[in-house]
Amino acid sequence: MLAYSFPNSFSTETAVEGLSICLAKGRMLYPSVEFLRSKGVEIFFVDEDDRRLLFEVPFKQWRARVILAKPFDVPTYVKYGAADVGVVGKDVLMEEKSEFGGGLYELEDLGFGEGRLVLAAPEDMIGRGLTWRVPGVRVATKFPNIARAFFAEEGVAAEIIKVQGATELAPLVGLSDVILDIVSTGRTLKENNLVEMATLARISARLIANAPAMNLKGEIIRTLIDGLAHRCGES
Repeated sequence: MLAYSFPNSFSTETAVEGLSICLAKGRMLYPSVEFLRSKGVEIFFVDEDDRRLLFEVPFKQWRARVILAKPFDVPTYVKYGAADVGVVGKDVLMEEKSEFGGGLYELEDLGFGEGRLVLAAPEDMIGRGLTWRVPGVRVATKFPNIARAFFAEEGVAAEIIKVQGATELAPLVGLSDVILDIVSTGRTLKENNLVEMATLARISARLIANAPAMNLKGEIIRTLIDGLAHRCGES
């Protein structure tokens, strides 16, 4: 994972004249940082051995406190006010939607971290004429809430199996019949003899904020969304 250079000192209080920003570690960290740099948040590369998770950096005439967290923790930090805004994938927002309640705003589609949330199955299953609509179909996924909602809406009784690692492995070893996962190029599916059966959603990085931040720091937040054209609304 890439790390970034910031001043060593930071405040444990979020200054009124600044903004607290939570970023997801992993595949979207680099483009998230590039997005913030384009908006005036002064973040720079450092050695990969840097393990700090909390930094304070210049941000135009203000300051920005940057928090690095696991993707599924970003909405939690924003919802409970530990961060004013966050950058996270739409897949995370869909999976954790029931946990948020009102007051968490999905402000913008940032246009990076794009992919598709799909159902996929082994080629031989397709060859036998089987589909994901078979009652009792077993589905391995990192997104059990999305899977349950989808199959319930389709009227299919499915067994949802939550996995944390490489989802593509599940049907190859008999753990599941199909998988529900994110793909970008589809290369990993192809290399494991899996075929896309259905697309549930197209995903990308989203800018989110909590209600108090929108009320108290709207001017600062607007500097992050100026020039963006994909307004989303309330989550």
